[in-house]
Amino acid sequence: SAFKKNSSLSFFWFFLVFFAQIVILLIQVLGIEYLASCGWINSSIMLGVHKGVGAFMMVIAAMFSVLAVIDIFLLIKVHRIFRNSDANFSKAKEEFRSGAMQSETVRSAASDVIRSGVSSGRY
Repeated sequence: SAFKKNSSLSFFWFFLVFFAQIVILLIQVLGIEYLASCGWINSSIMLGVHKGVGAFMMVIAAMFSVLAVIDIFLLIKVHRIFRNSDANFSKAKEEFRSGAMQSETVRSAASDVIRSGVSSGRY
């Protein structure tokens, strides 16, 4: 969607969601014990307990690692495309303002908040 419309806001949402996905994937790669993921930490602990399960968890940790590297590579590639386009963060803010304020629901909610703030005497 960001490529088709050359929308800064679409790029912004893409980067936000994809970055969150990478963070979750890195947590999975680590395999922190109390988060119940099959990463490197949990698989190395499991090797001492049960070799077969530990080896299977190592394979899963290796796959998570490969996915993390691919995701980071793709994020860098899309970021280069973003930097070469005319999209930027200020345009994304402006697109959000103009798009959000065209919505009747957002306008009525904003006016209700302003009305309640003025009537309560806080402003």
